[in-house]
Amino acid sequence: MKIVLINGSPKNKSSSSEAALKDLQTCISKDTEIINYNFKKPFLIKEEVYQNRWAISIMKNWCAKTGFRWGQGVGIGCGGALASMSGLALGTGPKSSMGAAFKSLAANIHNKSQANDVYLSLNFPRFLYKLMAEFGWRQSIKKNGLKVRDLSRRL
Repeated sequence: MKIVLINGSPKNKSSSSEAALKDLQTCISKDTEIINYNFKKPFLIKEEVYQNRWAISIMKNWCAKTGFRWGQGVGIGCGGALASMSGLALGTGPKSSMGAAFKSLAANIHNKSQANDVYLSLNFPRFLYKLMAEFGWRQSIKKNGLKVRDLSRRL
C-alpha cells in the first residue's frame, strides 16, 4: 500500500515537514510507504491550525476529482517548532497530542478506514512559542551579519 502526503512547504534540511513525516513513519507498519510530494509553489502555511483546514479541503477536492478515496487528514499548528523538537519522542511532552493523532491515523491506514480530520497544535504555551520565535529571528539576523535593530528597519 502507498500513502501520498502532499506538502506545499519548501524543503530544506531539518524542516518541520521532515520531522512530522519521520514521526508518522514510527507509527506506520513497515509495509507502508510514505511519499512526500512537493508542489513548486507552496500553498500550505503550517503556522496556525485553521490555515491547515484550507489545505486539507484542497486535498479532499483533489481526491474527489481524481477518484481517490479520502481517508483522514491531520492539520498541525506550530509547525515551525517541529523541526527543533525532532529529538523528542512522539507522544511525549509538547508532541503528546500529535502522537495520539498519528497513532489514530496509522490505525486507520492499516484498517483502510476513514475518520474525521484532526486539527491540533503542539502542547506548548502560545506565549512561549512566540518568545522562542522572536529569539530565533534574533539568532538568524546575527548569523547573517546584521544587527537586531535591523529587524524593525523599514525598506
